[in-house]
Amino acid sequence: MSATITKEDLKAYISDKKNVEDLNGRIAELEARLYDPRRAQITGAPMGRSAARGSPQERAADEYTEALDDLRLHYTQQRTKLLKSLLRIEEALAGLPSEYQLILRRHYIDGLSLDDTAEKCFVSRRQATILQNKALELLRKGAAEA
Repeated sequence: MSATITKEDLKAYISDKKNVEDLNGRIAELEARLYDPRRAQITGAPMGRSAARGSPQERAADEYTEALDDLRLHYTQQRTKLLKSLLRIEEALAGLPSEYQLILRRHYIDGLSLDDTAEKCFVSRRQATILQNKALELLRKGAAEA
């Protein structure tokens, strides 16, 4: 029997996905600041991280590095959570007919609007809504068959 998921689970996946993308963007921004070739070169950095030692540039580099390490750890944790959620969703979708799977994947996993989902699936907006509602009903019941 497939996993039971709800519309709220699918919406939570979208939110988590946006958070992971935001974290990835923040990491890229920090890396760009830290490794910007226009920044003054840091030489003779102390081996340990001590705010009392080193130049202001070295201390700033240490702060960026620590912030970057923290963000990378948080990103890894959130990405792991996202992937576990995706696996749970895919397990549940596997029990649905392919047209239902396609509608839900395009709309909730790929993040397309229902209009764009209908267009990509070559159905009317109304038909996409009907397929989505039927798929969600089957998922709520944890049905493995249509």
